[in-house]
Amino acid sequence: MALSGQYERSIDQKDRLAIPKALREEFSTPVPTSLYITKGYDDCLELYSPEEFQSFAERLRERTSSEDEFRKFERLFFSSAEYVSIDSQGRIRLPTRFIKEVTLQREVILIGVRNRAEIWNLQKWSEFQSANESKFDEVARNALS
Repeated sequence: MALSGQYERSIDQKDRLAIPKALREEFSTPVPTSLYITKGYDDCLELYSPEEFQSFAERLRERTSSEDEFRKFERLFFSSAEYVSIDSQGRIRLPTRFIKEVTLQREVILIGVRNRAEIWNLQKWSEFQSANESKFDEVARNALS
């Protein structure tokens, strides 16, 4: 199932973030008890189910690691990824370094993006939407052609 939707949330004093039940259920069946979190593109964080994280690693295995840029990407991506547990209330604890790296404030938004969820600073997401929504048709044509 593809992840989708937008969910505004707050990060609590202990750097925990509640993952909405609807979104948790979209990650996999059965509903996961843990996720992988890593830095994503455009100053956001990415959440992957363990199955999707493994699938991504397998797809990368098909590439050659003799390419300099590919080796850099692998090192940066996998060394920064963290396995986080989902507690009984559906929360994960965000690593402090990630909060600082992407300058998350207390108010965030989770968005479903096909095979992952992204966590954005709410203000940055609003700016991204404002700058890009009016270009949706053009972006879609370029991306899908």
